[in-house]
Amino acid sequence: MVPIAGKYVARRSLKAVPMIEFVGGTTLAAGSTPADQIRALRDVFGRLSMGARSRLADAVEAYLDVVESAVV
Repeated sequence: MVPIAGKYVARRSLKAVPMIEFVGGTTLAAGSTPADQIRALRDVFGRLSMGARSRLADAVEAYLDVVESAVV
């Protein structure tokens, strides 16, 4: 679900903030920036992965890096 939320951030969709909150992120202001949204997603992913390193975790981190470079 974190990569899907990242897709919404990349598209600068109004659905990004509700999706981030749905996956367990902190409540963000409606006018939050994409950088704030990516930071929140990284926090959520860190909690969900519990620091475990795996191919999946590496892929999600790489995807969030791509989204961040595209929107920030």
